[in-house]
Amino acid sequence: GNVFVAGDLSHNAFQITPGGTITRIIDSSGDLLNMLFRPFGVAVDGSGDVFVAGIGLSNAFRITPDIIPDLVTRIQIIDSTGDGLNVLDTPLDVATDGSGNVFVPGSSSDNAFRITPGGAITQIIDSTGDGTNPLEGTARVTTDGSGNVLVAGAFSNNVFRITPDGTITQIIDSTGDGTNGFAEAAGIATDSAGRVFVAGASSHNVFRITPGGTITQIIDSTGDGINGLSFPRYVTTDSAGRVFVSGSDSSNVFKIEPVSAGCPASPDPGCTTGFEKGVLVVNEKKAGKEKIVVKLTKGPAIIPSDLGDPTIAIGSEFATCIYDDADALVAELVVDRAGDLCGTKPCWRSLGDDPPTGKGFLFKDSAQASDGVKSLLLRGGDAGKSKSILLAGNNAAKGQLELPTGIPAALLATGSVQVQVHGNDASACYAKTLTEIVKQEADLFKAK
Repeated sequence: GNVFVAGDLSHNAFQITPGGTITRIIDSSGDLLNMLFRPFGVAVDGSGDVFVAGIGLSNAFRITPDIIPDLVTRIQIIDSTGDGLNVLDTPLDVATDGSGNVFVPGSSSDNAFRITPGGAITQIIDSTGDGTNPLEGTARVTTDGSGNVLVAGAFSNNVFRITPDGTITQIIDSTGDGTNGFAEAAGIATDSAGRVFVAGASSHNVFRITPGGTITQIIDSTGDGINGLSFPRYVTTDSAGRVFVSGSDSSNVFKIEPVSAGCPASPDPGCTTGFEKGVLVVNEKKAGKEKIVVKLTKGPAIIPSDLGDPTIAIGSEFATCIYDDADALVAELVVDRAGDLCGTKPCWRSLGDDPPTGKGFLFKDSAQASDGVKSLLLRGGDAGKSKSILLAGNNAAKGQLELPTGIPAALLATGSVQVQVHGNDASACYAKTLTEIVKQEADLFKAK
């Protein structure tokens, strides 16, 4: 619950406790042997150690707050000599990972270093970037829960992911999402679903990048439509999935709420199609025992990671949407139990390995408390293997009446139906139009 603040021109850093007590934890004297000049980046690791990077003398310090003000707690962990072979120049940031490693980027040396808990220093990326795309002006660095390191190049207008085994991959460049450009990579952050958020200072926008590589602009210079965003240089996330962006020249901060799944009023033309088979059955012949079955099978290639991760508290929500041939929304079934328990077991479980390398996700809720949905299978994979299967119903005997009804009556005149599955991640949107009407009665509808 402590907050740590670095003073660039006062050459110090402070700790602020939840109760409001403010303590200076380092000043220009550094560790007494090595000075601190113009501290710019600050980070904290899981042990409570604080790390401060100084751009004036190109160094970084470890500080142990629990025994402040003992001067022995301040130790320089890297200086301008870098790893002894590659120099460190103008570190604008510092980051840590779950293993106790510290990462420091060199803005003017176009590189980044890893410092292990034991003090070993290794350059993990240099100006050659991934060997094809260069890295220039290493402005920011952060890590994710999988041990990846993300490095932003301000002058090369890109971001690189470095995996624990050292593989370097460019994940965004100046083309942004293909429609909106990306210029001067600045603030960078990740969330627990593995998504990366990066601000383009000169393009006045922020992009979200999923583990599968889907890039989406989430805010631009128009800000919230009333207040503009100019030169965003910092971005962060919280445990509820919100994204916060500060505008340097617009002198403001924006909060971006997680996108709700829900169904659009009309079919989204941008959804992924390609399912060979689809079935929709809505049976309302017995009051209190209504049922809905939706099956989309033999689908296109779907990267499971683009489904988000509904097994965690800020994972994806999913909505199954039914439209008539006039593009009117007839029914909406939303599953929003990410991270919850259904009885004594998690509502969602991963299929296969942990995300993002698993095969997909399965939702099960015997209480059917989310629009009557009993189960929802979301399976990714190669073309022909992906699928989405939803089973929903009412059970009056158990006091459960959540399922939307009146669907067959609303579809009496339709010549086709379109089924779409929307996730709260923009990349998760799948669709199938069913043109063969098998049953069309006031209380029973079947199509495929």
